[in-house]
Amino acid sequence: MPWIEPRNVSDAIAWLCSDQAAFITGVALPVDAGNVTKKN
Repeated sequence: MPWIEPRNVSDAIAWLCSDQAAFITGVALPVDAGNVTKKN
């Protein structure tokens, strides 16, 4: 299982604060290397 680095989280936050995410509202954005969708 890959580990999440602090940089991964900060990059997601920076993107959400940018103009590129201007139309993103009310969404949960998991930054978890896909673990939310992986089955054990």
